[in-house]
Amino acid sequence: MDQAKAALEQAMAEVGEKKGSQTVLVLTNAAYARLDGDSAVGFLDVATAVTGATFGARSLLGVHSSMLSPLWFSLYSPASNTLVYAVQKDGAFAIQKIDANPEHLLTPDNWKAAGSGIIGGSLFSVASISLAWAVAPDYMSLQAASFHDHFCPGVNYGLIIGDYIEKRFPLGPGDSYVFAVAPSRCAADALQVMYNTTTGKGGDYGMGISEADLAKYAVNGVKPTAVVMRVNRKNDVCDAVALGIDSARLYADIKMDEAELSPAGGGQNPLFYIARTRASREMCRLPKEQRIGYVVELAKTSGKADLADKITANDPYAKVFGK
Repeated sequence: MDQAKAALEQAMAEVGEKKGSQTVLVLTNAAYARLDGDSAVGFLDVATAVTGATFGARSLLGVHSSMLSPLWFSLYSPASNTLVYAVQKDGAFAIQKIDANPEHLLTPDNWKAAGSGIIGGSLFSVASISLAWAVAPDYMSLQAASFHDHFCPGVNYGLIIGDYIEKRFPLGPGDSYVFAVAPSRCAADALQVMYNTTTGKGGDYGMGISEADLAKYAVNGVKPTAVVMRVNRKNDVCDAVALGIDSARLYADIKMDEAELSPAGGGQNPLFYIARTRASREMCRLPKEQRIGYVVELAKTSGKADLADKITANDPYAKVFGK
């Protein structure tokens, strides 16, 4: 912990911030990681002591990682456009300083150069959450991104659907949500965080479906993202709705082309991660009322409570669309 404290102090100097600053973000996997073979959770107190960052101030976020991972942390200051990443490596902390000005970092050459440092494959995780944080998304958005370990458009889709159903498909007494996300993608994690519908408790199902089968359910070009079920076991009822995101309109409004998410070479191309980081940042700028306006109700059905079991047993859209 002494080494970690020293690395934090160095990082604070590098980003040009003082303890208690409201313009510095601390990210770390300390709640999950190990430090010299033991739990690194104590680092959270060290981080607050050195930087003044706290969970309550939304300036300290715990990013999900494997418990086998080494301890890492990052400090980001939008005021200085500086990001400092540190990770325990070979018994000491290695540190990397990155120019995090979006106009600089979100270009292929500079992204590749930054990723060639010790941050490596964690660049997308750290940069996507940090740059989105700078445009002040709500705390639930930050929680979902931290749990998912990066901020991507799919997490935004889940957040948008989650906000939509709270307002347009609300729970009544004794009701609970069950989600079937197909194909199984990032939206499922956001919904799980928002409503505590974990896979273990049977509330969040990530399901497989081919693109060809998915296309059969498209309505005016909008493909379904998930089936949301409102289940009341006591009253033996289930209402289900298939929801999709009008991504064409969404990307037009953030002045991006959705095709940017699928560059030649896929994940080997820096543009793959750059586009996702940019898109998530821009989606976070949109007011909640505008965001939920991109949700499209594609089909509905109702039945007894066991309808939820039937929907989650196979193709989840078949029952809702009556196919």
